[in-house]
Amino acid sequence: MFLASRVLSGVGAGVLTALATSAAAALVATERRGRAMALVTFGLSAGTVAGVPTGMLIGHHVGWRWTMGLVVAVGLVSMLAVLLRSQAMPPLDAGGARVAVILTPQVAIGVALAFVFGLASLGLYTYLLPMAAERGVGSWGFTFVWAWGVGGVAGSMVAGPLIDGLGSRRLLPGVAVLLVASFAALALLDGPAAWLVAIALWGACGWGGVPVLQDVLTRSRQERTTSVVAFQMAAMYLGASAGSALGSALLGAGTSAGDLPLAAPRPVSSRCRWRSSSSGRGGREPGARPPPSRSRGPKRERE
Repeated sequence: MFLASRVLSGVGAGVLTALATSAAAALVATERRGRAMALVTFGLSAGTVAGVPTGMLIGHHVGWRWTMGLVVAVGLVSMLAVLLRSQAMPPLDAGGARVAVILTPQVAIGVALAFVFGLASLGLYTYLLPMAAERGVGSWGFTFVWAWGVGGVAGSMVAGPLIDGLGSRRLLPGVAVLLVASFAALALLDGPAAWLVAIALWGACGWGGVPVLQDVLTRSRQERTTSVVAFQMAAMYLGASAGSALGSALLGAGTSAGDLPLAAPRPVSSRCRWRSSSSGRGGREPGARPPPSRSRGPKRERE
């Protein structure tokens, strides 16, 4: 029963992420779209940083059922807030377009990259504590967990203005390079100070890269945002599961936990090469109409 309830909650969480991102992007002007999408990621990362230790603390002192009860209470308050808001929610994607969007080459490539992103970043995070213990900094393990989360919150905060200002296609390769650099630092450097900086950068790029990729995939197909984000997030979490399984297989084959960061940069580096295929092509589905502008001023190309 417990496992079945967790599966059901995971289904709900996946649907919520896509709907929240789509609604946030649709409720603002186009020039603030990056900020809106990043705000949803900020909520996810902040919830991870605050929710995990809070749940563990409650579970330790009064039992895990109270932790689940807190989650239910927070969910009820959130539902009430949505019901009481006066502004109408934007409509969902229509008909068969929800599935057909994955056939668009740019979206298919982006979803594949989301899988790789989850495989390397979230999959590696599963082994953060064994990695730290193997490299002689195991006593800093939970500090590293906090550093990863705080970095994720910071990355989510700064991603939105950068998306709207610089453009997501310019930003994506930089995020990938910094993510690879953080893995390289973990593989090559020792000592808690270096690891703190590298892990915070890893968290910032890992969480901040989510809205960047979302904007790349949806900027020219805003009417398909819900479907695109649903595919992207599903692929990312599937990649995280695959990354965890792959890490377990590598450890079982004799790979040292301290050497796992050496494997992570290889798939992530493919994100850098995608910019040449995604930029310079509109990527809009045949027959799709450009979304109406929400700003009053003249339209400007931001990327």
